[in-house]
Amino acid sequence: MFGFRAVVIWIFSFFVKRKKAIKKFNKECGYFRDVPNDGKIEVSHYLAQNFDVADEKSLIIGALILSMINKVYIEPEKYSYKNPEKINEVIESVKNVGEQEFITLGGFTGGAGNCIKDLSDKGKEELSEVIGLKKYLNEFTLIAEREITETIIRKEYMVYATLFGIADKVLEQFKKVYPENIPELETYNRNVIIAHSYYRSMYRSSQRAMQARRTSGGGGRASFGGGGGFSGGGRGGGSR
Repeated sequence: MFGFRAVVIWIFSFFVKRKKAIKKFNKECGYFRDVPNDGKIEVSHYLAQNFDVADEKSLIIGALILSMINKVYIEPEKYSYKNPEKINEVIESVKNVGEQEFITLGGFTGGAGNCIKDLSDKGKEELSEVIGLKKYLNEFTLIAEREITETIIRKEYMVYATLFGIADKVLEQFKKVYPENIPELETYNRNVIIAHSYYRSMYRSSQRAMQARRTSGGGGRASFGGGGGFSGGGRGGGSR
């Protein structure tokens, strides 16, 4: 019994220390105004999930769809009903690829981990880019220096805003700061709505297919881990 209590206390202490360290690191991060992690969205997704920057792992699907819409090569989504297990595999594989990329970059002092103390200086720099961009987007209307002249970077911002679960909020802030660009921003808004529609349609299709398989005795299970929308899902990156 004493040993069991000691293990429980150790686990609780570990998670408390981890949460405090992440919160401290988050607070110390400044704004980051560029596309993080050299545009490797899988690395950004991995860091966002591994260090509590965003809640729902399924948001990567919305971010990838929006990126495809921006590049004008989105495809129909009937595939998700016929192959529901593949949707969950995409979510997991993107994070796994991001983890391997991050390890290759020298992001950890050892093998891997999800605590700040596990990160090398390079790893802390990469994580600070993700947190810093979310802070920048979250507090956009509060910052005096906020001139974004290139349309391409605004499109990229919307992909990452979707990844972080704050797309709606960022769009509203853009409209306040750039009223002269409302037509362009309305296009972004339509694209986010379309991406959201695809994302939710894929989720529902895969869930219906898996339910049908379970009902018929085929087994199998797929989960998106929350299934929320594009806004309000993120953690971290709060006000300074």
